[in-house]
Amino acid sequence: MLSAAILNMHSYWSNILITLFSHAWMLGNPIPNTSNKAKDRSIPGWTEYVAEARSRSIFWHNIWVDCDRSHSGVVANTMRTTRAAYHYAIRYVRKNEAANVRQRFANSVLSSCTRDFWTEVKRLKHNDRRVSSNIDGCYDNTEIANVLVWYTRV
Repeated sequence: MLSAAILNMHSYWSNILITLFSHAWMLGNPIPNTSNKAKDRSIPGWTEYVAEARSRSIFWHNIWVDCDRSHSGVVANTMRTTRAAYHYAIRYVRKNEAANVRQRFANSVLSSCTRDFWTEVKRLKHNDRRVSSNIDGCYDNTEIANVLVWYTRV
């Protein structure tokens, strides 16, 4: 009896999440990303799309260097082709970064019933901004409002 109730609840929440994500997919990017890319230098989709092209490009570049960096020939053409494929993969991943994040988020939330939806959204948004409680030595809301009114009148 209890397992049937849990399965019904899981099915109910899965349907809600599928509806939310299908609407989110139609709207584009409803959950903005505010992460600092300089801090966490990871690019979503790198391992799926870019890593293999990068290793292949480096491999053919090293062979090209060993062949005295010729400007023509099969090795030079292969090196240029693999380098172009690598740079195309980088452009593709950067262009579709938001879609990759949304897709991974949807898959992880739908596949794991232990994850909390709103906790995951907050983690994605990196919304750690806090409101200051001290402005020019004033701590009360009315005093802060009076200070701001004074600044706007000056």
